[in-house]
Amino acid sequence: MIKLKANSMVLALLAFCVMASPQVRAESEQLTQRTARQVQLAYEMQLNEKPNEAIDLLKGVSTTKKYDIAYIARMLGGLYWQIEQPKQAIKALTLAVEEKVLASEQHRDAQRMLADILLMEGEYQLAEYTYRELVPVYTRVSDLELVWLRIAQAQYQQQKWSLVETSINHQQRYLKEAKLQPKVTPLNMKLGAQIAQKNGTVH
Repeated sequence: MIKLKANSMVLALLAFCVMASPQVRAESEQLTQRTARQVQLAYEMQLNEKPNEAIDLLKGVSTTKKYDIAYIARMLGGLYWQIEQPKQAIKALTLAVEEKVLASEQHRDAQRMLADILLMEGEYQLAEYTYRELVPVYTRVSDLELVWLRIAQAQYQQQKWSLVETSINHQQRYLKEAKLQPKVTPLNMKLGAQIAQKNGTVH
């Protein structure tokens, strides 16, 4: 079975953790005043490479506003992943996504990070479901190409061979539209799925 290459996902997750911080001032306008102050302090701790202190600070924030809760959960998800606690990251990001109150870009990024962590942690069925929910959200063909590749990877690990073929076909279409360089991994997965179906191991 083809092993997942996590390097690109790791880089994307690192980008999520690092790039979220410059937006805090604009986003904090939607937070309650007290929560915004705590969030700003937590970002500063993160930038100073003190993720554990940032987590402790955010966990101590008391608020009943749904946006505050979702925003803090989204931030905690990135911090937990940063300190290599993926289960806690999944829990926090799931809360952030399920609240459905974040701005569209924030929600999408949280959902994408959740899907990536689920895939890396071997939660293939949940990862597939979460990636599928992102398909109608993305408009750039380069994003859609990568999402369909991740869907195919999740399906491959579940031995859903016929679905792997369909997903790779989508991925290849968007690859051509985006004029990206051909990738070996999806073609190997498609070939593996075709061989598995011929051998009768169809799911």
